[in-house]
Parts: sequence; structure tokens; C-alpha cells
Amino acid sequence: MVVSSLPNRGRNIVGRELLSSINAASLDTGRWPLVLDAIAAECGAMGAVLHVHNRYERRWTASASMKPVFTDYLAENWPNRTDRVPRGIKMKRPGFLTDTDFYTEAEFEAQPVYRKFLAPRRLDATAGTHIGGAADGELILSVWGFRSHEAMRASIPWLDDLRPHLARSCMVAAETGLVGARSAVDALGAINVPAALLGLSRHVLASNTRFRIRLSEFGRIGPLGLRLADRAVDDLLGTSLENVERQGASVPLRLSGGGRAVLHVLPTLSAPRDLMTGARALLVLTTPRPGRSPTASLIAALYDLTLTEGRVAQALAETLSLEIAAQRLGMSITTARTHLKPIFRATGVHKQSELIALLSQLNLPQ
Repeated sequence: MVVSSLPNRGRNIVGRELLSSINAASLDTGRWPLVLDAIAAECGAMGAVLHVHNRYERRWTASASMKPVFTDYLAENWPNRTDRVPRGIKMKRPGFLTDTDFYTEAEFEAQPVYRKFLAPRRLDATAGTHIGGAADGELILSVWGFRSHEAMRASIPWLDDLRPHLARSCMVAAETGLVGARSAVDALGAINVPAALLGLSRHVLASNTRFRIRLSEFGRIGPLGLRLADRAVDDLLGTSLENVERQGASVPLRLSGGGRAVLHVLPTLSAPRDLMTGARALLVLTTPRPGRSPTASLIAALYDLTLTEGRVAQALAETLSLEIAAQRLGMSITTARTHLKPIFRATGVHKQSELIALLSQLNLPQ
């Protein structure tokens, strides 16, 4: 731990180097862990955490020392087992607060989070502030593990001097991120591609006009975010969003007019602004056009199938018979049926006739 001379300097001036790092983090929030390290070191604390929480999710970044600690804090569900953050926000004080500001001594000692989690880790002296700046939730910056409650209180004036700089950086990051999101989907709309940007919670951060026009054909945006009309396909979208950071996915859609389309779920580029905006996935809607039959590799890519499953699906689209498809591919009818199950699951259909109808529309333009 780096021990600061802060308490000996009284109300000290925020250093230029730290201010420069905070300003840089507004455009590249991948720098936030280093900024948080510097803040904690100046206070003689163990570390610091910057986190956004809303009714759907919690996003966060932390100084290196706090990452495993905060991971455990979330894993043990302490945010929902204590009212520390709600109490602090309720006070509406534009500055850093300590837990002793909104707990009496008796309440403080009775809180399980202190006895069972914080005190054993020497983290019971913490300070935090609600600084806003997130696109979709409450943004909290907290400093953990002061040497003592006295050292914590002595650091509050300096932290309060720092707070306006932190708030500006976060607000710029959020606004820049939202502008970038809108620009990305508008650019796709300019080439006739319906697109939207979603958070993991299905909150629509941005969408272009073409996406909004087509939306009524397959879903709606309600209090719980984007929802698809077909419940099974809606569940598939939810799974795709949960896994989008590892891989993209394609969700088959049955349109209200009887046609078919594909909603591609793509991970956003690894952008630091995601901490502020909550951006997780780019949705791109494509509609097949009449033409020649698609290749097995294209079918596999569209629906995240293996190449063998893609070949089975392609053969079905051309022959209308599972038996003939199996013969062509040199496999038994039992093996072909085994491959049919993941094909049904990935394409969102329940019968072979529905699969054939879907694939008959997945054609490449001539």
C-alpha cells in the first residue's frame, strides 16, 4: 500500500498528473483502473471502485487490488444485503460520504456487511460518492480500506476537491459513447440496414429509422426493453445477449406478414465507454431475397451451426426429404435426425416443414 502524506497537507490541491489521467479517461475509460489506483494511493487506501447500477445490471471497474475483493462482494450478493448505497444517494449531498454519515454507531456495528465481509478484510473504513454520468443508471465511486476512520475523514476534503473533475470525465464519456452509438446505427441505416444498439438488459440505447419501422413486424420495446413476439425466439435472443461478449449469434424471426428474417446479434467493439453507456450488442436485421440456394457454410454461419449441421440443413432445403438428405451426405437416417435437433433449436422452428419454409427464403441474390 502506498502511504500518502495527504493528512499532513490539509486541504491539498489536486495534482496536474492525476487531473490529466482523469481527463484522458473521459475518452479512453480503459484508463480508469490506473486512475482509481492513483486516487487510492493518494489517500493511503487499499483501492477504489467505479460502478454503475440500475434495475437490470451492475457494471464496474476497479483498481487492481480491489478487483478480486469486489468480485467476491458481488458474488456474495452484498449489494442486495445492505442499504449502504441507497442511504448515501438519499442524502443528496454533492460530495464524498462515509458510512458513519448515515449509520449511527449502533447501526454500523450491527450491519452484517461490516462484521462478515468488510472488517475481516480491513475494509470497514470506506468513503463514496454518487456522481452521476452514466447513461442508464447510478454511477458510484468508492474508496475502500483506509488505514483508519480518522484517516478516512481527513481525506474527505481532498476527495471533494477531486469530485467535479471525476464527474465531468464520466459525463463526457457517457455522452461521447451515446453519440458514437447513434452514429454507428445511423450509418447502417444510410445503406438500408435496420440496426439497433442494446445493453445486456435489452435496453435500446440507439436505433435507426429503418429498425424502428420494421420492429412492429417481429417485436416491441416495452418497460423490460426489446421483446420479440415469438416467446421461444425471444428466449434465444436473451441467451445470445448473455453470451455476446464471447461470440455473436443469429436469431431467426418469423415476421407478422408471414415472411422470415434474421436478427444478427454482434458484440460491440471493446470500447471503454461501455462502462458508462452499457452498450453490449449491435443488432442487425437482414431479410433474405429470392435467388440461388445458400451454401452450407452460410447456413452454418447464420445460425451458429456446425458445418455438418449446415450441410444437413442445405440438403433439406433442396430435397424436402430427410431420408434423401441422409443418403446424399452418406449418413444414416438416425444420425441425420440427431443433427436435426440442434438445427431446430438454432433456427427457432419445431417441424421439418417449418425449417424447409425458412431455408427456402435464405437465398443469395442472383
